[in-house]
Amino acid sequence: MHGLRESFDLTGTYGAHPQVLAAPEGVALDLAAPGSVETALAGRVYDVIVHAAAMTHPDACEKDPDGATRINVRGTDALARWAAAQDSLFIFISTDLVFDGRRDGRRGGYTERDPVSPVSHYGKTKVLAEEAVQRRCPRWVILRPSLLYARGTGLSHSFVDWLHGNLNAGKPVGLFQDQFRTFLYAPDVAAAIARILSAGVVNEVLHLAGPERLSRYAFGERFVDVFGYPRKLIRAISIKDLDDYAPRGHDCSLQAERLADLGFVPTSVQQGLAAMKTAGEGGV
Repeated sequence: MHGLRESFDLTGTYGAHPQVLAAPEGVALDLAAPGSVETALAGRVYDVIVHAAAMTHPDACEKDPDGATRINVRGTDALARWAAAQDSLFIFISTDLVFDGRRDGRRGGYTERDPVSPVSHYGKTKVLAEEAVQRRCPRWVILRPSLLYARGTGLSHSFVDWLHGNLNAGKPVGLFQDQFRTFLYAPDVAAAIARILSAGVVNEVLHLAGPERLSRYAFGERFVDVFGYPRKLIRAISIKDLDDYAPRGHDCSLQAERLADLGFVPTSVQQGLAAMKTAGEGGV
C-alpha cells in the first residue's frame, strides 16, 4: 500500500512482522483467531478498511482447508462485522481464482458480470468471504486482482522471488504453458484503490487486471529477457504434469471494465518488469 501513503493517513495490521508495513502505525491482528478482532481494534475508528490479508497459496489451502476457512472466511466475517459497526467503507481484496477458467468453453476474459465458479478450496473461501462482506457491510467494494508480480517483503515470497531465486542459481524452472492470467504489477493495486476512493465507488465488484493475457511461460520469457537470464533456463510444462498441484482454472484472465470506465490504465508487463529492474529488484 506504499502508493497510498501520500494521500491518506494509514494504519497497518500485521500477524507477526510489523517491520514490513508500509504504514507508520501498526496493529497486531490475528485473523486465525477471529474472536480477537474486536479486542485488537477496540477504540479505533477508520473511514476505510482495506482487507488484503489471507491464506493465499492454493496448495497450502488445499492441504489445510480448516485453517484456510478460519482465516479467509471467518476472519473476514469478523473484520467485516467490526467495520459495519463503525460505518467504515470495507474494501475486500479477492482473487481471479473465484472463476473455474472455462467460461462456457471460451477462453477467459471474465468480466464483473460473470458468475463465480471456483475449483480450488482457496477460491471457494474467497467466494464465501465476498458473500460475508456483502451481507455484513452497508458500504463495501470487492476488488478482484489478477496474479500479482513484484518482489516479496523478504518474509514472504512471490512468484517473482521464486523465479529470481532459481534463475540466479542457474536452476531450470518449469512454467505452465496452459495456464493463462492477466498479470498485474503489484503497485497498481494501491493506485486502483486510490482511483476507486476518489470516484466514490460503493457496493460494486471490480476486476483489476493487467492489460495482457499471458501464460506463465510467456511471462517467464519476458522476465528472463528483461533481467538477462538465458532462455534455456525456462521450459514449458503443463498443469497436467503435476499430480499434487491444487486445482486451478486454465484461463482465469480478467477484463477490468469498471476500472477502465474510471480511467484507470494498468501497467504493462514490459513496463512493470522494467520498473522492477530499475529499482534493482532481481536480475543477474
